[in-house]
Amino acid sequence: MEGKFLDNITSTFELELPRDLQTMEEYVKFIIPRIRSWSHKIEEVKLWQECRWMEIQGTEAWDKSFVHIFMPDGEYLVFDNGIMTKRSWRYVGGALVLDEGRNSILYDIDFMNDIFLVLRQHGTNRYFVLGNEQFVKKIKYDWYNAMEELYNVYRHNSRFSLWVIVLVFLLAMFLGYVYM
Repeated sequence: MEGKFLDNITSTFELELPRDLQTMEEYVKFIIPRIRSWSHKIEEVKLWQECRWMEIQGTEAWDKSFVHIFMPDGEYLVFDNGIMTKRSWRYVGGALVLDEGRNSILYDIDFMNDIFLVLRQHGTNRYFVLGNEQFVKKIKYDWYNAMEELYNVYRHNSRFSLWVIVLVFLLAMFLGYVYM
């Protein structure tokens, strides 16, 4: 009985990802403000340097497999279906500058953990979403599954807050009952 009661309470607080959004960009814009506070800092270089990051593309079938590796010396390697291009990166004022040949682009780090590196081109709402290569292969290159996993950061961290609210509410009800 107690287990069913707790299941009913937790199901009331399920945090579902909206299904009415159409594109990966819309999902990223929806999710990032909710999870930004749980992001690691860019100074935690062991999370992102020398890791194999795959570009998560918001299309049905990815026709190319872009792997990005940020080397500690500022070298930025991009593999396009195994063909390497050398570029460079630098850390400037809490952001990353990616030198991509003719252009250098300033990216703000909107979110980072061991699975995702979400960059936003400064001054725009254009996102550059990278996922840990093992994770991207595990979800079979499905951008919606990537968005579900990104939203799980919010779900898992918000459930603790909801439990605290429920417990405070139940305690208040109990105290109200006892002292009435």
